[in-house]
Amino acid sequence: MPLSGKLVQEIIARMEAEIEAVRWLVYYVSDLKTKRLPHAKEISSAKWLASELAVRVSAEAIRLHGAYGCTDDFPVVHHYRDAVLNTILGGTTEIHKLTIGRELLGINAMA
Repeated sequence: MPLSGKLVQEIIARMEAEIEAVRWLVYYVSDLKTKRLPHAKEISSAKWLASELAVRVSAEAIRLHGAYGCTDDFPVVHHYRDAVLNTILGGTTEIHKLTIGRELLGINAMA
């Protein structure tokens, strides 16, 4: 079933809003780092959210393209593969969650 133009616009608007929110978190982390303030929790939050968002948005882009999204005719399938790899290469999401929890609770689950 083809997606209506209104539904496509809504999906793209949601993608943009979420990307902007994560972008501002990255700016905030950059500001903390520049000011030499503690930022371990914030950087792990930014990495975790950005990598999860990249996977979700690129998967949605594949869905919006339909069958063409799985071909090499459009770059969306490559973006999806890169996004999935980033969840592993940037530090697994589990490690980022542990870092955030440690910073919030003062408990080191790895010890």
